[in-house]
Amino acid sequence: MKVLVSALAFVGLVACNPMTESAPEGSALGVAQALVQTDSIQDVLKSSRQGAIVHLKGRVKNRVPLLEGIVYELQDETGSIWVVTREASLNQGDEVVIQGKLHYQSIQLHGKEQGSAYVEQQEQIQHTPAVQSQ
Repeated sequence: MKVLVSALAFVGLVACNPMTESAPEGSALGVAQALVQTDSIQDVLKSSRQGAIVHLKGRVKNRVPLLEGIVYELQDETGSIWVVTREASLNQGDEVVIQGKLHYQSIQLHGKEQGSAYVEQQEQIQHTPAVQSQ
């Protein structure tokens, strides 16, 4: 239920916000950006730096389609965080390196705070599709 409520809240948040596209895979810019230092999800969640630009690397877990993109759960070895993006080509199991802006969405449910931090993806720096078993 919390995932659904959060996903619905993201729809309202991103409906009018422009987002940038990623560098083409294999481009010189894309290769250079792949060397960027990434933050652990646990550190990002602890810092609560509202509006901070973060770089994350992880595996796509759950995903929820939106009208213009998706919301997906990005997981690394330290935790997970929800990411909103227009990159609809991401699939469960894909590995990505992204740059995004950290936000916090407050959601009151039955008088209790159920909000959470999430990332608005600004750029997809690297994308490695999941290996499909045959």
